[in-house]
Amino acid sequence: MANTVFIRIHNDNLMDLYLPGEEPVVSSDIDQIVESCRGNKLVVFIATSDVYLSTHAIPVRNRQKILQAVPYAMEDDLIGDIKDFHFAIPARLSTNDVPICAIARARLDSILAQLNEHRLHPQVIIPEILLLPCPTDEWNIIISEHESTIQTAQYSGLSIDTDNLQAYLDMAIQEAADQAPTQIHITDTRLTESPLIDGSEFDTIDITHRPLENGLLPLLASHYKEDAGINLLQGEYAPKRIANPSLKKWKPVFALLGIVLFIQAVSAVINYVDISKESNMLDKEIKQVFQQAMPETKRMVNPKGQMEQKLNALQSSSLAFGAGFLQILNKYSQSLQDNQEITLKGLNYRNGRLDLELTINNLQALEKLKQSLTQAAMTVDIRSATVQGKAVFARLRIQEASK
Repeated sequence: MANTVFIRIHNDNLMDLYLPGEEPVVSSDIDQIVESCRGNKLVVFIATSDVYLSTHAIPVRNRQKILQAVPYAMEDDLIGDIKDFHFAIPARLSTNDVPICAIARARLDSILAQLNEHRLHPQVIIPEILLLPCPTDEWNIIISEHESTIQTAQYSGLSIDTDNLQAYLDMAIQEAADQAPTQIHITDTRLTESPLIDGSEFDTIDITHRPLENGLLPLLASHYKEDAGINLLQGEYAPKRIANPSLKKWKPVFALLGIVLFIQAVSAVINYVDISKESNMLDKEIKQVFQQAMPETKRMVNPKGQMEQKLNALQSSSLAFGAGFLQILNKYSQSLQDNQEITLKGLNYRNGRLDLELTINNLQALEKLKQSLTQAAMTVDIRSATVQGKAVFARLRIQEASK
């Protein structure tokens, strides 16, 4: 119960505070109540007369469905429209017999408004009758100056005028018959020495009487547990998380940060869309260039790699072609230096062979040219030689001599 503050709200809306600790605090001063509740868990006890208790068999196990069925199960127990009541059940249910606590919405709203007026926000509101342990065959009675409570089971009981307590108790025990309690525990909050109840007529019932000098609130708080009783703050009345006041000054910063992040996100999306469009356009252009440059290639897998491979092959072929042609032409040119009577009419290079068409003064000059090329490691094939007037028209094929 560390960091827990307990408040008891009476029927006349007066509040008592109990703060447990090495030096417990009991107070009715509202200022001290407000100060003690700041930053602590707040548990509120309300009078038994504010609620209606009953237990009904509901043949479902789903909690949501149980809560839907509860108002109709309590319809005959309440006076008025069930829509005017708020219903609550225990946090844990072990059987289909469901304990139900009903409270008028107007009363619960009034309690919450009273607390909210002083900026008090409870996490738990529980009827005081549900706090004292009540084993089977035992009853609890809480006696106050004007109103008393009789608890006949853990989730069963009622409040009654203190003046009528003795008469009602006699009648209740007679009606219980074989199920009458074997013990009755009386807790008396009045400052009096004489017991109110005369137990001389109950020969089989053991009656204990306990006066309270410090009031009822410390006793109720000592029996409070996290899962004790029925917390009325559930469903639509479940407590909402209260924002830390120290965080309020940061709200503008968080808002600005959110706007900046939103703008950055939108900008990133726009850039992504633009880049995607540009990428698609480039892909189309690459495909067009690829098809134009390499129409024989039907499948485009890696356009850059495929085109580089084709370009390298073309460059290799070109270099090979240039090297062979120039080398043969160079040797032919050197042979012409020895014979100025030759006129070149045409040439054609293909597959390492150079075909020449030329005119020469006589056959002896043609033979001299052949010998010169042969000495330059060339193979010479005279394809034809025709005498035309004073000159000879000849066709030669020359190529590198095989080694």
